[in-house]
Amino acid sequence: MRNPQNNQFMKISFKHLTGRIITLLATSCLLTACQSIHGGPLTVGPDYQPPTNDSPAAYKSGNSGNLSHEKLLERIQLQAWWMIYQDGQLDELETKLLNQNQTLKAAFSRLNQARATARVDRSFLLPTVDAHGVWTRYHTSEENKIGPPNATFNQIGTPLDLSYEVDLWGRVRRSFEAGRAEAQASDADYYGLLLTQSSDLAEDYFTLRSLDEQITDQTQIVKDRIYEVELQAELRSNGISSETELNSQKVPLDAAKANLAGLQLRRENLENAIAVLAGENPSIFHLAKLADNQWNPVVPAIPAGLPSELLKRRPDISSAERTLAAANARIGVAKAAFFPVVTLTGSGGYLSAGADSLFNWTSHDWSFGPSVSLPIFLGGRNHAELSRAKAVYAETLAQYREKVLIAYSEVENSLNAMQRVSEQKDSARNTVIEFTANLALSLKRQEAGLADQMEVLEFNQGCSAAKVQLSQLTSQQLITTIETIKALGGGWDDPKEYQAL
Repeated sequence: MRNPQNNQFMKISFKHLTGRIITLLATSCLLTACQSIHGGPLTVGPDYQPPTNDSPAAYKSGNSGNLSHEKLLERIQLQAWWMIYQDGQLDELETKLLNQNQTLKAAFSRLNQARATARVDRSFLLPTVDAHGVWTRYHTSEENKIGPPNATFNQIGTPLDLSYEVDLWGRVRRSFEAGRAEAQASDADYYGLLLTQSSDLAEDYFTLRSLDEQITDQTQIVKDRIYEVELQAELRSNGISSETELNSQKVPLDAAKANLAGLQLRRENLENAIAVLAGENPSIFHLAKLADNQWNPVVPAIPAGLPSELLKRRPDISSAERTLAAANARIGVAKAAFFPVVTLTGSGGYLSAGADSLFNWTSHDWSFGPSVSLPIFLGGRNHAELSRAKAVYAETLAQYREKVLIAYSEVENSLNAMQRVSEQKDSARNTVIEFTANLALSLKRQEAGLADQMEVLEFNQGCSAAKVQLSQLTSQQLITTIETIKALGGGWDDPKEYQAL
């Protein structure tokens, strides 16, 4: 008969040992967590140091301007930077882009994948606990000399298995550090794509509105050319003009019609492109032409003397810097492969030959013990992996520095373009003013009998052509301001905000 006191003693001893196991595992977890937070000496591999660049205080193009750094950031906030143009329809389209653009939705899914991968890496900082249910039926051989021969029996178990790698050298922590940096790089990639898509939409929209004005002016040119041909045909019918002179008037008419058709085709294509960016069906999407003089775009006065530190907000540079941090952490992972791996394993539960006695105290079963794995000979694999990790870091560092140089070039180019296009636009505006004045004088001369209709048509066509050029330069000027905002990274915040993963 079983002694109840011994049974009670077994329960206490089992619980006592289980408590020690849990305490040991908790201590190991705490040690690893503290090392993860404070970066203790057992974390092998180089600690990450952000690269430095010799940055000028400001860009070489333009003057300093009066707008402060803080005010500038307010004006070009990424989430609503397009509002500085004060165009309600553009604001509406950009809102649709944020909510409906399929490229952004796909990018956001990739971002969530990267974040989930980082959480997977982080999970290895904690023990793994698995519960199992086991049922096995055995039959022994008649020649069995160890146990009963020719016997059939069952074995039922409900083990709870625990495994934990003691991160003595920081391999797990470096892996999580790399995964987290890669997730932050994906964050930056998403915002970079958002900036690109929103700026493309704004550029297409402004180009389309400019084309509306150009189509209006080009339509007037076609009408004038038609009137010239009609006048020349009337002169030909009266014997005053020749067939050659009549045909020569048809040539510029055909050219004007071809230009008009080209402008209309560009508008249709841009309208379809805007539909895709806004997440709309191009077959039913339509942007109606505004009435005359209803489109008065505001060209923002972005100061040319911007501080070069604004480049830190560029998503592509932030992504490259986070990728560099991940490559640095991978060196630590490769170095940790040279050291022993200590794993604590434990198992506890019930094991019985029958279900009716499975959960009796006498059916309890447990095991616990550490295991150590030390690489002895791998044919140089670990050395090769470490060399590869260092080479990847060197490559990533060069790519980062190249992106910084390209960023400076893009900002300088956009600032130069703003200045030169502004000068071109001033000249085109003066040309329109001069043609308008000459057209008015020509009309007065016609009223006085000093000029014929052909002279009036010539000045009218020149005025229309000058307006077409002015519309083109207005659109180009708006696009250069968008490119400047894009080159500066919009108003994207410091990537440190995305480190709380």
